[in-house]
Amino acid sequence: MKLISMTDFVIEQNKIKQSTSEFKESIINYYKFLKKPITLGMFVPCDLEGNVLRKPTKPEHPYNDKECDIYAQYQMYLYRYKKAKERVLFKDCNCEKIERYYLIKDLVGNSIWLSWNESAKIEDKINRDLTLTLSAIKII
Repeated sequence: MKLISMTDFVIEQNKIKQSTSEFKESIINYYKFLKKPITLGMFVPCDLEGNVLRKPTKPEHPYNDKECDIYAQYQMYLYRYKKAKERVLFKDCNCEKIERYYLIKDLVGNSIWLSWNESAKIEDKINRDLTLTLSAIKII
């Protein structure tokens, strides 16, 4: 599913056979989704403080206690990374930090600039042809 305008979403939901309460609930949920303030973690995996996480590299099979500790640490970082990736709302994005900004790019070539003091809402980025992840679809 792509990020679409509220009007297009209402038209799309109107085509689906559903009860009036289901229709209202889906419209309200999408409205709330569009009003969410944008965070970097919506595009790339980030920790709870908003720091970008890179996928940890797997160490070689442990042979001694020190290597076992490194492997255990890797498992912890991998778990955190996977949890952060589950919170991402837009598919296939990566970011590059440029001074006080982040340049977010997706696989299609769309790009979005985010600043530290970003106050934009998701609805402000509708014209970017962003694809939603399963996490985003569950929210809607």
